[in-house]
Amino acid sequence: MKKIILILMITTLLLVGCSSHKLRPVDKLKYPALNEIKVPEVVTDTLSNGMKVYFLVDNRLPIIRLQAQAHSGGVTDPIDKIGLAELAASAITSSSEKYPAEDLKQILTDNAISLGGYASSTNAIIYLSSLIEDKDLAMSIFSDVLKNPTFDEEEFETSKTRTISSIYRRNDEASSIAFREFQKIIFGADYPKNYQSEIYTINNITRDDLRNFYSEYFYPNNLTLTVHGDFEIETMKNELEYYFNTWYSPLEYKKISIPEPKTDSKTNVFVVDKQDASQTWVLIGHRSNLLFSDDDYPAMQLLNEILGGGMTSRVYKSVRVEKGLSYTPGAYFAATYKDPGLLYLMAPTATENTILAAQALVEELRLITNEKVTKEELQYAKDSYFNSFVFKYEKPEYTLNSIKTYDYYGYDRNFANILKDKIEKVTIDDVYRVAQKYLKPDDLIYLFVGNKDEFIDDISVLGEVENLDITIKETAEGEVLDYQKGKEIFSKFLNQVKSKTPITSLVATSTITQTSPMGDLALEKTTNIIFPNMINDKIETPMGAMSTIINKDKGTQKMSGQSMPLPAEQLTQMIDQIYLSYFGWLYDPSKLSIGYLQDEIVNDVDYQVVKIQYKDSSMKLWFDKASGLPSIASETMDSPQGAMIIKSTFSNYQLNDSVLCPMTIEMTLPNGTLINSTTYKSIKFNVEISEDKFDF
Repeated sequence: MKKIILILMITTLLLVGCSSHKLRPVDKLKYPALNEIKVPEVVTDTLSNGMKVYFLVDNRLPIIRLQAQAHSGGVTDPIDKIGLAELAASAITSSSEKYPAEDLKQILTDNAISLGGYASSTNAIIYLSSLIEDKDLAMSIFSDVLKNPTFDEEEFETSKTRTISSIYRRNDEASSIAFREFQKIIFGADYPKNYQSEIYTINNITRDDLRNFYSEYFYPNNLTLTVHGDFEIETMKNELEYYFNTWYSPLEYKKISIPEPKTDSKTNVFVVDKQDASQTWVLIGHRSNLLFSDDDYPAMQLLNEILGGGMTSRVYKSVRVEKGLSYTPGAYFAATYKDPGLLYLMAPTATENTILAAQALVEELRLITNEKVTKEELQYAKDSYFNSFVFKYEKPEYTLNSIKTYDYYGYDRNFANILKDKIEKVTIDDVYRVAQKYLKPDDLIYLFVGNKDEFIDDISVLGEVENLDITIKETAEGEVLDYQKGKEIFSKFLNQVKSKTPITSLVATSTITQTSPMGDLALEKTTNIIFPNMINDKIETPMGAMSTIINKDKGTQKMSGQSMPLPAEQLTQMIDQIYLSYFGWLYDPSKLSIGYLQDEIVNDVDYQVVKIQYKDSSMKLWFDKASGLPSIASETMDSPQGAMIIKSTFSNYQLNDSVLCPMTIEMTLPNGTLINSTTYKSIKFNVEISEDKFDF
């Protein structure tokens, strides 16, 4: 180990010296022979409920790490709910039957236990780490969130908000845009591994979707568990049996098929016009179907090391040192275990050098395709590869995950040493052969992310150009919302209709005139609300009084002496609907997402159209420009005939307890047919309401 550290120190000094030409050439540096990689023993077993477990004992630290991996991930997301796997994996760890959200947070904090969940494209992961002295508590928590998640609503909404915030920031960095969009160009935006969540796909996701995702993918036969840390294997297996012995499912392992990527575009030059970019990110490359298991992979890996693997690579020496076109140019060959990979060359460069940098990269690609590499280049590539590769196996958790991955894809568990042997045998002719076989300097995809207005040269010299739209989509229709302007319009409205005194309660009486083919029916209604979740709605009907009572997390409907509890879903919907009502806007507008859509003229009246959203529901509002008041609202509602758009009009605004309210609200179908009208007789705010009103 001391020898390796010493060699690395010498290598670092030497590489620094290369740029200033003060130290000896790298080809004189001698490396000792690499010892065989000692792969720690990973023991595999299966619990009685069918869950496969990988054990890796590591006594260096008094820690235990648990990880459950469900075969699922982003590729299984419905196209209109992309982001579901990520949200579900996170929500699973937010609460459970035994550990409610707030209690769980406190326990994790008090005991320094790390618990979380995330999703990759093909897996959903739940992980936990803890000191070994808290093992029993940790395993109790881990098993309960896996078996009995309750998907805490508040944590779920917070997670959605956090995810949406990250979407808004995803176009901040040119480098992030470049790598993301290059993958989409190479493999197609519709390739499941390239699925990209949008604002509307996240807003489409409900708690029921989380529950359905969990039911479909989280069960013993579809889970792989890894246990790493300071324990004894037989004892740990018995403990796992204890915590999971009641968790069974008849479902078998769920096989997920991913379609082959398809790209039909004939365009080969793509541009993302990022006006605020200080430089251009240049990415050039093409797809490759070479896998880790292929015989040509070792030679291709060394070719990549020579071409663009580090500070001694050809790309680095040419594009940075000799031409001064980029500070961090490079090349990367991405092979995979099963799916198509790619080769790309990159160079972030000054905008005026965009074409020059691209041409310099292609020049190096052509040279390595047409000319054999030198003996010194090949040997240095091997040495560099080995001396970086070996350190990966210093971390037992890397070994554990590697063994699990090898098993999944059917690779030999000794793949690391097998690959090492193959790398050692690669010849100059092998590198030349794979360069000619796999590199395509005449069939390249170009991507430029930068300020297009500042490109000095015409990039169309490289081929047909396509401008990429990376606009963040607010809705499936591609509506673009201005949230700053929407907030300003809504704030102006609120300042006009109410004082700054918070609204805490409401008592209103009204007449609802229901329209039907048999004639109009007038119903008297009394509403009592203590915001946000205590409601008493009483309607006088020809058959007697009908009351709907909601008291926080419980609700009931009463009529003719009969009562029936409200289903949980209906209860949640009714509470949520308060926030999308006129009085809900006044109570707590901070709960709403508000975005300006457009200006519009309706019946010679100028309106500003705003879209507001609360959780999974939304509506559009037309604000009269002259008065600043909402005149029209539209929202999609469920009906026996299916979803339909309902329009409401607000009129006859009057002051009630110093609050300006519409005294008449009419609801119509899209064709103008009147459904009903509500005429308020009295509206009182912040009155004291006895809680007896909300007793069942």
